Order: sequence, then C-alpha cells, then structure tokens
Amino acid sequence: GHRRGGGRLSGLLLRSGPDPDRGSQRLRLLLGGSLLRLPSVEDARGTETLFGDLLGFRHVDEVRIDLQLLPVDQGDEGPAVGHGPLRLCLIAGAVLEDDDVDRESVGSDEGYEGQHSEQFLHGSVDYTPPMLVVMEAGARPEQIEAVVKHIEKLGLKAHAIPGANRTAIGVTGSQSLKSPAIVENFPGVKEVIQVSNSYKLVSREAKPDDTIVSVGGVDVGGSGVIAVGGPCAVESLDQTRAIAEQIKRAGGQLYRGGAYKPRTSPYSFQGMGEAGLEIMARVREEFDLPIVTEAIDEESLKLVEQYADCIQIGARNMQNFSLLKYAGQTRKPVLLKRGLSATLDEFLLAAEYIMAEGNYDVILCERGIRTFADHARNTMDLSIVPAVHRMTHLPILVDPSHGTGHNYLVNPLARAGVAVGADGLLIEVHPCPEEALCDGAQALTPGQYLELVQQVNTIHALVRDEIDPASTASELAA
Repeated sequence: GHRRGGGRLSGLLLRSGPDPDRGSQRLRLLLGGSLLRLPSVEDARGTETLFGDLLGFRHVDEVRIDLQLLPVDQGDEGPAVGHGPLRLCLIAGAVLEDDDVDRESVGSDEGYEGQHSEQFLHGSVDYTPPMLVVMEAGARPEQIEAVVKHIEKLGLKAHAIPGANRTAIGVTGSQSLKSPAIVENFPGVKEVIQVSNSYKLVSREAKPDDTIVSVGGVDVGGSGVIAVGGPCAVESLDQTRAIAEQIKRAGGQLYRGGAYKPRTSPYSFQGMGEAGLEIMARVREEFDLPIVTEAIDEESLKLVEQYADCIQIGARNMQNFSLLKYAGQTRKPVLLKRGLSATLDEFLLAAEYIMAEGNYDVILCERGIRTFADHARNTMDLSIVPAVHRMTHLPILVDPSHGTGHNYLVNPLARAGVAVGADGLLIEVHPCPEEALCDGAQALTPGQYLELVQQVNTIHALVRDEIDPASTASELAA
C-alpha cells in the first residue's frame, strides 16, 4: 500500500551485490511499477526494517541475502553473488548501477507498470489472442493494405490470405499492449473473430477455401489427385533418368528423390548431397518433372531451395523448429511429413511454424506412425486425411511406401488413401529394388507404379462421382 511518486510498491528486485572495483554506485529499487532511487548504498541500509517486514527477510544488505527460514545446513559464508551459490528463489531484490535512472528512461508509470512488471514476473506475455480479420468480399487492395499496416504498426505480424471470395488476415505475434480488434472499424473489414485453435493460419477459420499449391507448375490440391514417384535416394544419373522416364510414361506429375538421407544408422547410405541435386535438376529439364526432395538441416536447405521445386521436411524433423522457420522464410513450396509419434495438433502446429514466417505454400503428408504393430514398418493413420480436410485448408498426400515398408502393402494402402480423400500419393519406385541403396523392400517396380496410377485415377474419379459405379466395379475386377 505504500506509494512513492504515484507508483505502487509491490515488489523488490534483488539482483546482485556491489562491485568494489566499480566507482561511485547508486542503488535503485524496482518496486512493482515504480523506481525508487537512493543516493548511495548506505542509504539503502535504512530500508532493511521496512522491506524486511514487507517481504519476510531477516536481513538485507549489499553483499548477502538471507531468508528468514533458510535451513542452517544451507548457510554460506561467502557473498551470495560471485563467490558462492545464490540461494534465492524470489523475484524481489536490489539493483546496483553506476548511472542515474530516471522514470523517463523506462517510460511512463503506466507503461512501465503494465509491461515491464508483467514481463518480469511472468516472462514474455502474449497479450494478443488468436485473431482473424475477415475482409468484405469487395474490399479494395488499398483497404487490405491499410489493415495490414496498422497491425504491423502494433508490433504484430499480418498474414493476408486471399480466398476465392474474400481475403482473411491472420494476426500473429505477442507483446502488443493494444488489441488489433480496433481494425474492425476500418473500411472494408467485415468482422474480427477469435480463432478457437492454437494454429491460426492453418485453420479453416483463416481460409474456408482449399489451398492449391503450385509445385513447378503442377497444382497440388483441389479436384485432382497427384502421383509423385521416384527412388528413395538418387544413386546415379543413369538410375535417375531411367526412373524418371518410367514415372513420366505412367502419368506421374512430380519426381521425388533423396539427395540427403537422414538414416537411423550412421553407417547407412546418407545420399549424394549436392551432386544428387544436380542430377535431379538435369532430369527435370529432360522430362519436365518438377522435383520434391528433402532438406535435413539449414545448410542443405539452402541448396535444396536452389535446385528443387519443393522442399521436403522429413518426419524426424517435423519438430525441428529452427529448420521449420528457415523453410518458412523461403518462397518454395514445403512438403511437411508427419512425425513418427505426432498428434494431429502437433502436426498442424509444425505447419503453422512455416506459415508464420510468410510461406503459405504448405503440403502435408501422412507417412505412418509408430505403434505396437510389427507386421509393417509403420502404421498408416488414414483417419488423419479427412480430419485434415475438415480442420485445415491445406492439401495432404499419403506416403504408403514409408507407411508400410513392404512392397506388397504399398498399393492397397495407396488405393485406400485416395479413397478417403488424399490429394495425392508419394511412392518410391526403383527399376531393381533388390539393388537399391536405400529402402529397396518398399519400392515398387516401374510396372507396378504404372498399374497403381491407373487404379487410383479410377478410384478418385469414382469418389468424385465422375463415372458410373457399375463400370468402375467391372474395371477394378478385371
């Protein structure tokens, strides 16, 4: 209840003792939202009784801090800072500094008490609830830009997400003392709504329309089904060319291949690195097949961005948040695989990391999760496909190669994935699986891949009600 200079004294910051090597020192006490400046350390000693009563201290001085009920066996004859362990679990204390600190140097009473005290007591506080600004269908570009600029002026980040009929602006960031809801009064704004999920930009609330991601001119998402094929790892130019030719002939639209391979064993083939990227770039030009390949760290991501059309983030890196942020700072589409034990929320929040950096071209991929089942490499969780379509606007592919680990399981799970609504398939193909340097057991031969593409196109058309079910049944039976 004691007040000084209009500020409430509600706490005392104890930070360190004096430094004999430093010159004249002044003591300042940070109490709640106020600064109490004392001319010298000696004047601070007179505050012992006052703050001892307030905070329950037995003794306060500039070299030692003891608590009233400190156990005897935890006593320390040395100073609390510098020469011995600091036995203090408080947020109150004394600060010694050489320079004078005026209230103006830390802002007004109100700003300091509202921001600095809260951040000190509770860490970095997110004052901004998940929020979405929905623009009118006829909002002009300058009206959208005005809203974006105002949000950024508040120290927040604005993400304009165009839709088929309207633009939505996602608001992300923290530590804004002013609510961005004020933009509801701006021209062209229809409403400002609270986003119920922790992921703001990935949510259907942010964008009701399906996102279509263009990978080297090939649309992923929407009404079609995409067949992505290629080897687990690039092994040579001849091998890569042979597979690419078969992928193109079978009707595949994208080429997958690994130049960097994160392997469980350090002795397994790790990929060809940049040489593998160069090979795929040559094959892309020859067969007009855009490239999807994995980056395993920040260094490889720079090279993958340079050579590839789509950056893949593998399952083991799904929660490598630094890598996700770097991928978000690129302007290449990102294929994000689900982690081996990731929940749906964790999966979507990983995608949110990428989008929060400004890259909205994200494709999700279900590649199986780790369970107690031992008949397959992983367990394909196909229930996640309709769940993703319900909760987000992002496209999702299915990878039955890694999801099963066995050649004979790939086609049935691929067909099932398309039947439940997957936007495409990621399939490993190798002309001689028994000679593959990586994951040969789960690779299809080019002939099997051709058969699979024909089957899934038929199933997709049936699911979309584009052909007669009776004729489809006879085709599948044949």
